[in-house]
Amino acid sequence: MVGVLFDLLLSATETPIQIIKTYLLLSSLNILLNTLILMEKKKATDFIQKLLVSNEGKKPDQQLQRKDIVDILVVDHKIPESTAYRYFADALREYEWEQEKSGDPTRIDKNKKVLDQVWDIAQDAILNKKDQKKYLETIQIWSQLSTRFKKL
Repeated sequence: MVGVLFDLLLSATETPIQIIKTYLLLSSLNILLNTLILMEKKKATDFIQKLLVSNEGKKPDQQLQRKDIVDILVVDHKIPESTAYRYFADALREYEWEQEKSGDPTRIDKNKKVLDQVWDIAQDAILNKKDQKKYLETIQIWSQLSTRFKKL
């Protein structure tokens, strides 16, 4: 920007006041363009969360990975790479917190399925195979999982 000012001074086709006005105008435009191009943190984290939500319904090979999302922020929105990774980490923490807070039914269903399967194994061990040792081990595992899932 300073180079532009010196070029204008050397050309001397404009008065010094016009040169300063032109310089200030160019500076203002530069600041305005930077604010339009750069995404602020709130918009970036909201954008990342929308991408994470859109990943929920996709197959794993179709989901956007962390690197893909960071590349979008760096290339399309001119966010520095380290900042983009930081924004991603913040958005992911907030996204996971929202999922836990909302009592995500898919997560609860998965936990219930696991507990049901372990319970079925225990019941099969005692009723069909008459294996008391396996039954007790499986019930212990079921108890540990049940306690762990309640903490989630």
